This record gives sequence, C-alpha cells and structure tokens, in this order.
Amino acid sequence: MKSLLRLKPYIRPYLWMIVTSALLAIPLSALRAAPALLVKTFVDKLLVQKDLYELWPTVLKILAIGIANFIIRFPHYYLLRLVIIKVNQRLKNELFDHLLGLSADYFTTQSTGTLISRVGVDTQNIDAGISAINIIVREPITFVMLLGYCLHTNWRLTIIIFFIFPPLAWVFTASGKHLKRYIHKMNEENARLFSTLQESFTGIRVIKAFRLEHYVRGKFQERNQSFADTHEKTARLEESSHPTVELLTFFVIAAVVGYGAWQVIQGRMTPGELMAFFLAFGLMLNPVRQMNDVNIKLNQAGASCERVFQIFDWKSNLRETPHPIALKSFEREIQVENVSFAYPDSPSRDVLKNVSFTIPKGGVVALVGASGAGKSSMVSLLPRIFDVTQGQIKVDGHDIREYALSDLQATNRRSEPRCFSLQRYHRRKYSLWKTQFHTR
Repeated sequence: MKSLLRLKPYIRPYLWMIVTSALLAIPLSALRAAPALLVKTFVDKLLVQKDLYELWPTVLKILAIGIANFIIRFPHYYLLRLVIIKVNQRLKNELFDHLLGLSADYFTTQSTGTLISRVGVDTQNIDAGISAINIIVREPITFVMLLGYCLHTNWRLTIIIFFIFPPLAWVFTASGKHLKRYIHKMNEENARLFSTLQESFTGIRVIKAFRLEHYVRGKFQERNQSFADTHEKTARLEESSHPTVELLTFFVIAAVVGYGAWQVIQGRMTPGELMAFFLAFGLMLNPVRQMNDVNIKLNQAGASCERVFQIFDWKSNLRETPHPIALKSFEREIQVENVSFAYPDSPSRDVLKNVSFTIPKGGVVALVGASGAGKSSMVSLLPRIFDVTQGQIKVDGHDIREYALSDLQATNRRSEPRCFSLQRYHRRKYSLWKTQFHTR
C-alpha cells in the first residue's frame, strides 16, 4: 500500500473536501444506527403493549431520520466524488505531459497499448481506491456505534460477536496478499491485449495485403486467453472471500439467535430488545462486508498506482550538456559523419551504418531507398529525437549534442533544411494529383 502514499500531493489541495465528507460520516453513521433504537419501542410499546400514544412519535421519528439522511448523504458522497474527478484529471494531465517529455526510445520499447492502458485504465482503478476513503471513515464509525448499542442492550450476546473478528482478519490478510499480485498481472495482460488491438487496427492494410488474418487472430486469442486466465484467478479469489465472510457471520448469527431466544424465554430480555439487538447486529454486518470490498479496492488501486508512478520514475535518456552552446538559427551546413544508429528495442540491428554526407544551407538532398532502409530514422536524428549510436552530426561545425535540446528543436522548426525522403515526395505528388483530379 506504500504506492498509494504517492497520491498525497494530488489529494492535498482537496483535503478540506475530504475532511468535510469525513465529518459528515459521523451523523450519517448515527442515522444508520438509529433504526435499531426504534425497533425496541415499536415491538415492546406498539406490538406487545399496544400503546397508541407511541404510534405517531415513532412515525415522525422515522420520517425525521429519512429527511436527515437525505440532507447529509448528498454532500458526504458528492464531495469525495469531486475529489476523485479532480485528482483523476490532474493525474492524467501530468502523466501525459511526462510521457511527452520522455525521449522517443521509451515509445519503441513500450507498446502503445501498454501506455494507453496505464493512462486510461490504471487511473480509473486508482479512483476506486480514493472512493474507499469514505468507507474507511464511515463504516468503522457505524460499526462502533452499533457495537456500543449492542453492549448496552446485552453484553453477554455481544461477547459472542467478538469471536468473528480473528477469522475475519485472517481472511482479509490472506486474500489481500494474493489479490494485489493477481490484479497487477491482470493489468499487464490487459495492456498487452490493448497493444495487440492497436497494432492490428493501425496495420490492417498490411494484414489484408499479406493475408495475415490467421496469424493476427491467433495472437489476439492467445493474449485474450492469458488475460482471461488471470482474470479467472482474480475473480476466484475475490468471490471466495465474500462467501467466506458470510459463512463466518452465519455461525455467529446462529449462536446469537439461540442464546438470545433462550434469554427471552427466561425473561431476561424483552422481545423488543432482542429484535433491536438482531437489527443492530444485522446492520453491523454491512460494515464488515464493506471493509472486505475496501480491501479488494485498495489492493487494486495499489497495483495500479505502482504502474502509473513507474512512468513518473522514467527519465529521458537524451542527456544534455551542462553548458550548452546557444543556437539562434541554422547558418551554414549540416554534416553527417560516419553515423550508425540502432533502435533501443533492437540494439544489435543497425538501421544506419557509417553514413556520411553534407547538407549546405539552401541545398537539396534526397534520401532514396526502399521501405525500412533508414530514411525516416536519419531525419529523426537531426532534431535529436534519437541519439546516434556512433559518429556525430554537426550543425555549423558543432556536434548537435553540444546544443540545448530545446534550442535545437526550435531551430529545426524555424529553419528546416531541404532534406526529404523519396516517399514524402511521392506522397506530396499524389496529394497534388488527387487535388487536381477532384478539381476537374
């Protein structure tokens, strides 16, 4: 859960909303415990003693509880929803900004689907973790109030309830330990599935041209099967924890019913007191179930936090010199000297090898070659989208790594050398032909 602590800077500006929502949990918890107080009067005074003077006060109390619940419940839930929306918005913005600031090699080693999953899916899982704040505050307060009422009503019956806590703690600990690992793996498998979808849709022309449908279909089904297997393990663990908690509570319910009924028969409790105790105990089960859900949500949010903040820990691999040379504009020439280059995801395969040429200002140089020959790679080296593996590129006699990256790329936008690939030329020619054709 340490990864969730990294959300503090994002939550801090909205702390007043969280505190207000948490304070409203106190009266809301009291209102949820209030029906147990009314049941005793309803059974003993109205049903057993048939005291009509208690009828209208009881009805009015029920209406008052409903109105107060309506007034308090809205801001209690709405304020935290606002926090979730604001935190999600800021987290996505900063995550996207950070990704744009990274060097391009991260986008060759990480699939697009994985990055989309981390920005889009993992941040939504974190929302569920933030929403658990209300439950963590509200449900224990409700539980303590109901427990206090049970102790006041019959402390002997209440002692029976305490036997449920040790096994419940074991269930929460055991399920949470494995659940985080499964959820983390499921998010990774989901990211790989997204990546396969993205690659398939963007490359559909190649798939159709080379009749790769069978291969792509098999790849997708393999990824989907892996995701389904992990999802199944996660679902098995999640869904087994709920009935386990309910099974433990049934043992306690059976003990409470048996001992409570015996005390009524012995005249040590009134029927109203026993019914009120049953209702209070029933209401106490909801916080227990809610805390089990919180355990699942927090582990899910923790796994997603690790994946999101792992991106924030990434640093650009383009190193800048501590004292860069100022670059105002492109004046004379660009020199490419014995340049070799390999992409980070395939370091052993050189896309470019010992390439040398000079581009004078105002000159025209055409890079001609088959698809994949390295034309686009060569152009991407000029503004340092990637760094050369060997050799150097000089602008006006200085290695481009001696310039500030911002100056180099700004100059590239203002004064671009007339260097283009044959593919770009054909694309421009085709666009011109298409325009003329439609004009006719």
